[in-house]
Parts: sequence; structure tokens; C-alpha cells
Amino acid sequence: MSWIKVNWAQSRYHSGARWPGHIMTNSSWTEILRCPKCRRTGHAELFEIAPFRNRILKVSEDFEIRTDERGSDFQCRTCKLPALP
Repeated sequence: MSWIKVNWAQSRYHSGARWPGHIMTNSSWTEILRCPKCRRTGHAELFEIAPFRNRILKVSEDFEIRTDERGSDFQCRTCKLPALP
């Protein structure tokens, strides 16, 4: 499995770094992703930048990030369906 690194302007603010105004915590985790149609699986690495605000670090190449009015989520790159947890 290979990863696609997400290039965010704030990506230099990693765990333990100073964010303007406060100190980051060490809240990071890996989400397991699964397509409901083609059954592809993958992972995404995330970390919390504030309560209920997360930053996506990396996502498996079979999945991509989709953004809408509710925020960001993952979808299968092939089927274009939302990924299941």
C-alpha cells in the first residue's frame, strides 16, 4: 500500500509544535477506510488541531478527500462513493 501525503499550508504544525496562540496536543490516529461497492481498503492518518477540528496528514492512494458544506470526508477514487469506517 502506498500513501499520498496531503500538502497543507499548516502541515509544519505537527504534534507538539506551537500553533499561533496555543500548544498542540499529541492526538493523532489512523482511520481504516473501506469502499462499500468495490471493497477496496485503505488508511488515513489524522490529527486533532482543535476540538472537533481535524487535519488529514496522509491517505491511501485508492482513496481521496472530498469536501462539501459539512466538511471533509473520504471517498473511493474508483467508485466515487463515500468510504465506510
